[in-house]
Amino acid sequence: MVCVTEQTGRLLADQLTAVLGEGVTIEIIATQDVPLPSRLEADLILLTSRPLAPAVNSRVAPGTPILVTNRTLWRRDWQAIMALPARTRVLMVHETLETAHNAIALLYELGVKHLELIPYAPGAETVPDVDLAITFGHPHLVPPGVHRVKDTGPRPLDPQTILDVMTRLDLLTEESSLRLQGWMGKTMARSHGLTATIAWVGELRQQLETVLDFSGDAIVACDSAGRVTVFNRRAEELLGLRGAEIVGQPAAEVLPALALEAVLAGRPPLPNQPVQAMGQSLLVTYVPLRRHGRLVGAAALCRPAQGAVSDYTLALQPRERGHAARYTFADMVGHSEVLQRVISLARQMARSDSTILIGGETGTGKEVLAQAIHNASPRQRGPFVAVNCAALPESLLESELFGYEEGSFTGAARGGRRGLFEQAHTGTIFLDEIGDISPSVQARLLRVLEERHLMRVGGSRVIPVDVRVIAATNRDLKALCDEGRFRADLYYRLSVLPIHLPPLRERLEDIPVLAQRFLAQRGCHRPLSPEIIAALTKHTWPGNVRELRNCMEYMVTVAAGEELTPAHLPPEMQETAAASPSPAAAASPARALTASPLPGDETRMILTAIAKAEAAGRRVGRGTLAAQLRAAGLMLTEAEVRARLSRMAAAGLVSPGRGRAGTRLTPAGYQYLREQAH
Repeated sequence: MVCVTEQTGRLLADQLTAVLGEGVTIEIIATQDVPLPSRLEADLILLTSRPLAPAVNSRVAPGTPILVTNRTLWRRDWQAIMALPARTRVLMVHETLETAHNAIALLYELGVKHLELIPYAPGAETVPDVDLAITFGHPHLVPPGVHRVKDTGPRPLDPQTILDVMTRLDLLTEESSLRLQGWMGKTMARSHGLTATIAWVGELRQQLETVLDFSGDAIVACDSAGRVTVFNRRAEELLGLRGAEIVGQPAAEVLPALALEAVLAGRPPLPNQPVQAMGQSLLVTYVPLRRHGRLVGAAALCRPAQGAVSDYTLALQPRERGHAARYTFADMVGHSEVLQRVISLARQMARSDSTILIGGETGTGKEVLAQAIHNASPRQRGPFVAVNCAALPESLLESELFGYEEGSFTGAARGGRRGLFEQAHTGTIFLDEIGDISPSVQARLLRVLEERHLMRVGGSRVIPVDVRVIAATNRDLKALCDEGRFRADLYYRLSVLPIHLPPLRERLEDIPVLAQRFLAQRGCHRPLSPEIIAALTKHTWPGNVRELRNCMEYMVTVAAGEELTPAHLPPEMQETAAASPSPAAAASPARALTASPLPGDETRMILTAIAKAEAAGRRVGRGTLAAQLRAAGLMLTEAEVRARLSRMAAAGLVSPGRGRAGTRLTPAGYQYLREQAH
């Protein structure tokens, strides 16, 4: 503590010790008596006044916390001042006019607004004609002629300052908070909400402890420093220890078998394997405690292993029933820039534990992406449970997701059934076609996402679940929210990490490599001919990657071992294949565009806009191009422009650039415009 006088330092140090306890060592440096040392070393530097700060700042190690004390009034003195008649003229006496003004500001802050307070310090030119003076320990400075003096004596520390010291030194315990409440009863808190807040927190903690004591599980929790903060009554019974002796102690020392420090380090033990602690065989569920995404503690929920089924065993059962992710990012085939951006973003999302919402048209590979994210995440050893929300009726979907208790409805299995959320414990649940769930299921799902616990259909027991949610949809959920068909609060809970899979028509350059991959899976390793590739790149692919896979399967089946030709394409693609130009015909840009499904006017307008930009020495991007076309009356979105440019690139008319390079015309593109002009 750095102060001006030894007397002030001793007074405030005694006040701090009364609240913090004897375990804190307070060293006092009074600048009036001794010069400041060249180096100040402490866990916390406390200044009794702000003017001391410049000299102290240069003498402490970087990162050392520094606090300036605030002082208040004893409650009895405040009550006496508040009892003075309204509009009484009072001289506020202090050492300087500045400190006198500060004293008046303090009284105003404490609600003393009914008096006329006049600042006074020795050396003032005139002395106001008043009969009453208030001073904070300086009665000798009151001028002659003032007959009544209210001296409060040395002022006490403000409770907020003591609370700041406690939190900075990590001394905020149940015992110290009770002492702080006692101090607040004797003083006036300058922060008027502080008293009510601390009292409310104390009541809330008592309620929480009562609830925890009635839990059937032994619950042990620690803070981010690894000190035990919760040790409920069941833990006392099961482990044979007293909570009063355990709380506040390092968990690694008093309960090393629970391995809470491993949870804090991000390496939680495998869920609910038998643990030997205090002569007991326990099954332990580990729960990381987070606030605003930051790990602030860890909890262990323990119960006797005898007669209980391990959640670790239950977590493995879904894998045995096929609830496992097979795909990785290596299975996402394609070299297009748009796909590589999606994969890069998904890899970053995999490292998080937040909810992901995958958007994209039917057949784009949303489940493949979800499985790849799971297999790249810290939950890769846990189950991956997938459910198609659109394939089940509302009543069945609810019981499948959340489980049910025995007798909850006609036909319910004996003993009830664990839902898919429980089966996904410690892993990932993939909710496909999330936009098709009913309002009642939306409400229950929102509750699970918010609380991370559920209640089975027909049950009354709350079941905690540790699961990551990945949802997918081919619908515009935001539009459904605007129409009142999807809960906005659920949408924002799901869309924490949104990601969009592009349709196949926006990444035409990936079609050849995807087609060859699907052929190889069917045992065909022959390369596709240019005619077949041309037909494939001119198809619109409404079914996306799934449709391409079906197309390759069709070709291999009908070819029956023969070399693949355009004649082996599905019937709906035969016309496109027949219209594909031969290598000789491909030399003519006009003929190449005849085979393209693009309307001639669209092609001419797009190529003309690119040519004008090049003539002006500029490169035009897709967004700028879409805006120019809309101004000219061709209403295309940026995605539609991208798809058309991809087809023109396949016809050899344009050369797409990367990033800000823009798209430029090829010689064949300029020739096409010349042919159209004639």
